[in-house]
Amino acid sequence: MVQMWAGVMALLAVALAQTQASAQKAGASAIVPPNAPAGADMTRGAYLDQEFGYDLVVPQGWKYDSTKVPAADGATATFRGVSPDGMRRIEVYIYHGERVSDFAAWCTAYAKRMATVFGVREVEAHPRVVAARSAAKVEVQSLVKGEAERSQHLLILGNPMMVMALVVTQRGEPDAAIDVDTLARSVNFAGNLPDFAAIDEAFRRGRALLAALRGAGEDVKLQESAQHFRILLEGRELGMVEQRLSRGRMPKSEKAGLRWIEQQWNFEPDGAARLTSVDAFASFDGASEQIEFRTVLLPPESMAGARPLIKLDEVIREGDTIVSSISRNTQPDLPPPGEPFTVDANYLGAAWVALLPGMLAELKGQPHAFTVYDPQTRRLKAYQIEALGGPDGGEGETAEFLLVERFSENLTKIRTDASGRMLRMQAGGLVWERAEAEALQREFGARKANAEKRFVAARQTPAPQRAPKQPPKSGAR
Repeated sequence: MVQMWAGVMALLAVALAQTQASAQKAGASAIVPPNAPAGADMTRGAYLDQEFGYDLVVPQGWKYDSTKVPAADGATATFRGVSPDGMRRIEVYIYHGERVSDFAAWCTAYAKRMATVFGVREVEAHPRVVAARSAAKVEVQSLVKGEAERSQHLLILGNPMMVMALVVTQRGEPDAAIDVDTLARSVNFAGNLPDFAAIDEAFRRGRALLAALRGAGEDVKLQESAQHFRILLEGRELGMVEQRLSRGRMPKSEKAGLRWIEQQWNFEPDGAARLTSVDAFASFDGASEQIEFRTVLLPPESMAGARPLIKLDEVIREGDTIVSSISRNTQPDLPPPGEPFTVDANYLGAAWVALLPGMLAELKGQPHAFTVYDPQTRRLKAYQIEALGGPDGGEGETAEFLLVERFSENLTKIRTDASGRMLRMQAGGLVWERAEAEALQREFGARKANAEKRFVAARQTPAPQRAPKQPPKSGAR
């Protein structure tokens, strides 16, 4: 079920896009969507971020940019606004992917970083409550080009895996209307306040299972035959999946562990095709991991001469440290691998995910929570899985499980056979159903062969050469 992370979560974005489209049809045009273009004017001052699940009211008439970009310390900058005179700014940063077990200590560390950034002696974090959640306020007074600048940082614990930093910066005479405390009164988070005690208990169960695996991982029972699935989206046949879990050795190492290989093909009527593949290894001792996520996008056949897009995400973990690097055939000069980051005690290696249903089938009503590497954000995401019993909630030869992207509304229902191998998965309008390899070959074999032939032909065609840059003329700047 690594496909839940590599394939299913990517396709869940389709459901989110459909939700956004429905909201716009319902008259929600006053809300600036998360992908609003830079410089968009607000009409009624409401901003909704559906990806991170929050909204707030901000001043009208400002210029806003909600393009999500990486920021310092692993944060994501999700929203920026500047007043017409350029003297005031509003910014929202989301810190996510790492569990915050001690929020007070997290805020103290944040205050110390701000003191260093702004070159001031000491900055303190003052606790408070915002939107029924723990929060803290940090204020910094500094000089920028000889002019006094006041920066207010409101830190809100949205959930145990996410902290929002709402930052208001003002130069010159302060405007009370955009004081950070005033803006904070408009902040809302999607859904009900999480049951933190229940969440902590689910994470505790997850840690206990991981500890047991480290001692007995090599004894785990595997069915190493391949499985095949038909993919449907809103009832339309989209493609097929082949996956296999086996014992193996880590590449360039003698370490023994689990190896998960998956190939997912999606086909469109116009000849466009997508191949998503996962090759993951996780050692039995839990200390080492290698994952390769590869995506190949073939354009429609009508786009003669268009080259396929190839994206590769390579992940290496040793101990509790992960580093990942991305490459694309269309962008050979991508930056070096991202900064290493630390996994938490609930981290579950990708190759182990497929075994969860078999381990949890007898633990009905006992949710287990884990964090896994997410190739879309290149950070960690938290998931909770719970055994529901048979299809009718009782006992039987098949079992059902509920998978929840923790702290979101994304739900996935999984049905397995008695051994814990998946029979069916549904996430909104997306469905995977187990199928025979021969049946899938009859349905999709010709399209797969055509896509592979086009890909080979494209690789043999030289890429177009860019015209060399001319040296600037004498005196040119």
